[in-house]
Amino acid sequence: MNTAARLFSEYLEQKNIKYDVIDDDFISIKYHGKNAPSISIDFIFDNDGKSVAVRSFSIAKIPEEKYTAACVVCSELNNEYRWTKFYLDADNELAAAMDALIDPYTTGQECFALLLRNIRIIDEAYPNIMRMLWG
Repeated sequence: MNTAARLFSEYLEQKNIKYDVIDDDFISIKYHGKNAPSISIDFIFDNDGKSVAVRSFSIAKIPEEKYTAACVVCSELNNEYRWTKFYLDADNELAAAMDALIDPYTTGQECFALLLRNIRIIDEAYPNIMRMLWG
């Protein structure tokens, strides 16, 4: 496991948070929100330990006929939330992304703060996404 991933995993263990190590530089955490039944947050650390990509894939599957509406919702959410960016991926699934610079001395705390922020934003955004799909 690379240094940044190891430091974050140690911090998660101190907080008694379950996680999965997918690769040497990849940690995945699952969470159940108030609105979203399941949120998966992936942390992909760069080799130099100075930055991290935080991704949430498969927030919602978007049918072809809802593609334009989903683009509008993504734009609205991106305007509302400045930390997390919503987008449609190649599989027509709504996803969220966040990138951050991290400091080797505070990696655990920084990534934990990113985790909490990302969970809160996705959980708050989830009803808007569902209204677009089913409303």
